[in-house]
Amino acid sequence: MNNIVKKSINLIKAKFITYTNQPITRMKSFKELNVYQDSITFVAKIYGLTSQFPKSELFGITNQIRRSAVSIPSNIAEGSARNHPKEHIQFLYIALGSATELYAQLEISFRLKFITSEEYQTTSTSIESICRMLQGMIKFQKSKLIAKTPKPLTSSSNLQL
Repeated sequence: MNNIVKKSINLIKAKFITYTNQPITRMKSFKELNVYQDSITFVAKIYGLTSQFPKSELFGITNQIRRSAVSIPSNIAEGSARNHPKEHIQFLYIALGSATELYAQLEISFRLKFITSEEYQTTSTSIESICRMLQGMIKFQKSKLIAKTPKPLTSSSNLQL
């Protein structure tokens, strides 16, 4: 970058800070989010776990579990690329829905004796952790959305003509 461009960027940053009283911070990439990283790790565990399922279930519950697991980090990533916070929140809700769907599928797998009690407990704990992080992200995104919403004028602040 040449010096003129650098000076212009610094001037814009200084004016932004002056008007908003907030520093400019870099938004985290979805790849840096703990919930994304944990859900990617969880997908690998799910693939390992479901590889021991009966071959007759390959196109049944095995496929369904894997699709639900993959859907979690996929929707976190896709939501982060959306331009509007409401869209981002919607994709986080989809990821949360996939996580709870996966919870039910793993319970079914446990009852069908495809996984052990220990495997069920371990995966359930991981899903619950991911769900808590997603709920936290949704709450945070909603709070940012509310903060940006203009407040309606009250009757005492209306101008009298």
